[in-house]
Amino acid sequence: MRFAIYSGTFKKNQDGVARATYELVDSLLKRHHRILLGAPMITPQKRKGLKLVEVPSIPFNFYPDYRCALPSIKFYRELDEFQPDLIHIATPDLMGLLTLVYAKRRNIPVVFIHHTDFQSYMKYFQVDWLVKTMWPAMVAVYNKALNVFAPTQQYVDLLQHKGVKHVDIWSRGIDRNQFNPKYRSQTLRKQWGAENKKVFLFVGRLVWYKGLRTFVRLYRYFEDRLDKDIAFVLAGDGPIRSHLEKSMPKAIFTGYLEGEALGKAYASSDVFLFPSTTETFGQVIQEALASGLPVIVSDKGGCQEIVKTSNGGIIVPSKNMTEWKRACEIMLTDAEQYHKFREAGLKYAKERSWEKVNGKLIEKYENYALLWNRMQRFNRYFPIQEKIEYLRSVTHDFSNWSFSRI
Repeated sequence: MRFAIYSGTFKKNQDGVARATYELVDSLLKRHHRILLGAPMITPQKRKGLKLVEVPSIPFNFYPDYRCALPSIKFYRELDEFQPDLIHIATPDLMGLLTLVYAKRRNIPVVFIHHTDFQSYMKYFQVDWLVKTMWPAMVAVYNKALNVFAPTQQYVDLLQHKGVKHVDIWSRGIDRNQFNPKYRSQTLRKQWGAENKKVFLFVGRLVWYKGLRTFVRLYRYFEDRLDKDIAFVLAGDGPIRSHLEKSMPKAIFTGYLEGEALGKAYASSDVFLFPSTTETFGQVIQEALASGLPVIVSDKGGCQEIVKTSNGGIIVPSKNMTEWKRACEIMLTDAEQYHKFREAGLKYAKERSWEKVNGKLIEKYENYALLWNRMQRFNRYFPIQEKIEYLRSVTHDFSNWSFSRI
């Protein structure tokens, strides 16, 4: 089958959205589907069955590491030639909305992916006055699609509460070849000056909305122990790095890591400390659990759902510094509880392969596309919205459907 994807980024390892899209593309290609993918930022690659189209873009002032896509005639011409069976829109920006319009005019089924906690980001960028107008517009757009996929039940519930009619879960997998306790390195720990210390690790962009004010406060709370038995390591880069280096002079800043170096940094640490409140999922939590690290997370955002499911760590009220300190102390002093968290996290990670997670989504896509094409043959001029409603009615429970049975 032919699947088209539009994403705000396809730059390898840039963020959780890009990683999830990369893994989905990989899973689709392994099943011998063809893919046309458009994005404003692309890491070039040549793979059989995959065609990449880099769309024009301009810098995004609020977010210098990203770019804002502009309308691309080339992408739509490529879509005309490609004739997709289904279009997957990962970013509801201007280009995403125009792709929805294109699909409606061409009678092509569309699904949206809800990746981002827009409400939290708007508050961070001090444009939260937009929230009241954002939600009605987003709901109207999402309800034009066949389905919307969110990464956790929390965000499924939120979207449904706001008025999105058809929402399902597309979770995230883990690459256990990259994230594994076997990569623990005493050499790296020695480089960090942490041979006999407990290492608290943070992985992510160095921006305040990742909860780094809480991280700094915890660093200062343990500051008198930094030369004895505790180390703080931050893997990542971002606009506030120089500020953090001044605020935490004894912390280790590795810069941006990927691949083997990132896996080694996880496995060589002891506790994953992640106070972010803006994650819709929190892929770094799964990576930490797979690497054998118990985690400490906020009770706001999607990370808490992973911890509840895995029992791999502690969930802390986001603004309660006393509880953050207590959670860190438990990890440092209660060896039995630490071991329970670690084993539970490793057990959870073993069941979260990308193939297993993406296989469920792809089966739905295959069914959507096949049923839609059959309806096209029965009635070429069947109104698209009626097709969408019919397809929703017959595919609402995929436990009774599979691509091979149709």
